[in-house]
Amino acid sequence: KPKNPLTGGFFDKDTASKHFIDEFDLNKDARVTEREVARYSNDRFGELNKDETGDITRDDLSLSFENELSTGLTDRFSRLDKNKDGLISSSEEFNITNALTSNESDINKDGRASLGEYIASSVKTATQDVIKEIDSNNDQKISKEELSAKIIEVMNKIDIDNNKVVDSSD
Repeated sequence: KPKNPLTGGFFDKDTASKHFIDEFDLNKDARVTEREVARYSNDRFGELNKDETGDITRDDLSLSFENELSTGLTDRFSRLDKNKDGLISSSEEFNITNALTSNESDINKDGRASLGEYIASSVKTATQDVIKEIDSNNDQKISKEELSAKIIEVMNKIDIDNNKVVDSSD
């Protein structure tokens, strides 16, 4: 799964504390406290609330994700585009083409996916996934409180010794 730009990513059990510390340890002391999470959440919310409405909207997320994800997606697309024609088509590999068309990357329904279509569909999917994951009141927006609560929830899952700090012992 791609990294979630809001909550720091999806973690496997073995590397969760390392990834969480890498993302949220603002003072670089190899520990993450709830205070750091609150500061990160506040800063990140400000970055993402592009229209300054007080909530992170789908449009806010789409703009941010397009910028944050496009380099990785472009690299991945280049690897998939075996014949380097700027399109992923059945001549590359059936499984790749099938995956791209089944996840709606083929926006114009021509049986191929361009880089623009691939990025647009990936951003749309990431936006939908993040809204679904974080929007606890189902208003299709993310409030500062919802973002903070989600990051604290992730922190609590990683904090196995329940001391309100994530460090290398977790």
